[in-house]
This record gives sequence, C-alpha cells and structure tokens, in this order.
Amino acid sequence: MTDTNQRPVEPTIVRDFAGKLSYSSYLSLEGLLAQQRPLSDPPHHDEMLFIIQHQVAELWIKLIIHELTAAIASVREDRLEPCFKILARIKNIQAQLVSQWSVLSTLTPSVV
Repeated sequence: MTDTNQRPVEPTIVRDFAGKLSYSSYLSLEGLLAQQRPLSDPPHHDEMLFIIQHQVAELWIKLIIHELTAAIASVREDRLEPCFKILARIKNIQAQLVSQWSVLSTLTPSVV
C-alpha cells in the first residue's frame, strides 16, 4: 500500500539551516519574550498570566485572519480542496483559542 499523504519536497525548499538560522532568531524570541511587561505596583503574581493569555489569544486571532484570507483567495480561484483544509485548520485554531481561556479561571480574585 502506498502512502498517498506524502509528496516529494520541492527543490526550492531549504532544509539545512546549519550556521544560517537558529530557532530563537527565526521566531524572534528575544523581542517576543520581552513583550511581557507587568505594570502592577506592587507586582501581582497573576499579571503575567493575564498578559500572556491575552497576547496568545491575539496571535491566534492573527493566524485565523491569515488563514481566512487564504481561504477566500482559494474560493475566488475556484480551488475548493485547499479551502477545506484551511477551514479545518481554522476550526482547530478556534478550539485551541476557546480551550485556553480556562486557564484564566485559575486567576486569584483580587480584593479591593
């Protein structure tokens, strides 16, 4: 039986990044991880959770918009097969986005 879920890698795809690019630099981790700047004074332990939760949600939403743009382009070009895959991806992203909100239930209520 032949695995029909594989295809050859295009010759233009670069697979060897040794000495060219690191995981950290590709993802711009230094800048990304510098974006969590709690403002509470005195510091509140749960603020970091709040910030990261919302930043991650914004990133998922940005990805949904990116995917929807591609899906719309596929429909306009009458290419529905790629659109179905993209919509399935969006469904999974939305499930991830919704499920991650449960972590906020662990926030400690603040007493004013």
